[in-house]
Amino acid sequence: MRVVVLQPSYLPYAGVFALIDLADVFVFYDDVQFVKQSWQQRNRIKTDNGQLWLTVPVQHNLGQRICDTRIAENSNWSGKHYKSLLQNYGSTEQWPAYEDTIKNIYDITWNYLSDLNIYAIKMLTMALEIKEPRYLYSSRMSLTGQATERLIMLLKEVGATEYISGMAGRRYIEPAQFREAEIKLTWFRYEHSPYPQIKGGDFLPYMSIIDLMCNVPHPVEYIRGGVRFED
Repeated sequence: MRVVVLQPSYLPYAGVFALIDLADVFVFYDDVQFVKQSWQQRNRIKTDNGQLWLTVPVQHNLGQRICDTRIAENSNWSGKHYKSLLQNYGSTEQWPAYEDTIKNIYDITWNYLSDLNIYAIKMLTMALEIKEPRYLYSSRMSLTGQATERLIMLLKEVGATEYISGMAGRRYIEPAQFREAEIKLTWFRYEHSPYPQIKGGDFLPYMSIIDLMCNVPHPVEYIRGGVRFED
C-alpha cells in the first residue's frame, strides 16, 4: 500500500496532486507546528506584473499546530482571493470548467486554516478527475516520538508497505529505520516543465495548481508527466 504524508497547504502546486494521484492512502499531516508565511497559508498565481501572493490571514500563537490555527476574523481575504483569480484567469478557455469549484471554496465561511486547505485540495482533486485515495488525518491518530520515529509509527498504523517522500525529507528521514520497519522508501521529485501561461513574460514554475488548470487543456497529463523517482 502506497502512502503519502503531507502537511495541508493552501492551493498547492502540481506536484502535490501528482502525489495524490500516486497514493493509495494520503495522510494530511495536520498536527505538526504551524509555520507563519509558509505554504500552509499562502501560494502564488501569475499576473501581468509577475507573481502575486495570495495569503490567508491567521491568528498566530507560538507553537500552535496547523489544525489549531484559526483564520483571522473580520477580513475579506476570501473575496479578495477569488477576485484575483477571476481577474487573472477568468478569460482563459478552461476557467468555465472550474469556476463553480473555485467559487465554492470561497463561498464557505472558514474558521480553521487546515479545514480550508483540506477542503480545497479535495475539491480541486475531484475537478481534475484524479482518482481519490483514502484520506486520513494525523491529528486523529495517537502518535508519539519525533521525525522518522513518529512517521514510521503513523505508517504502521495505516498499514503502509511503501512510503513516497518528497526530496525535502532527505533532511530528516533516516532510511535505516524504514528498512527495519520493512517499509519501502521511495524518493519523489517533481519536474516542472514549462507550459503556456495566459499572462505574458517568462514562464513562472511552481505556481498554484489553479494556474496550471486554467492554462492547460489536459492538466492531469501534465501533472503525471512531471513525476520522477530517485534512488
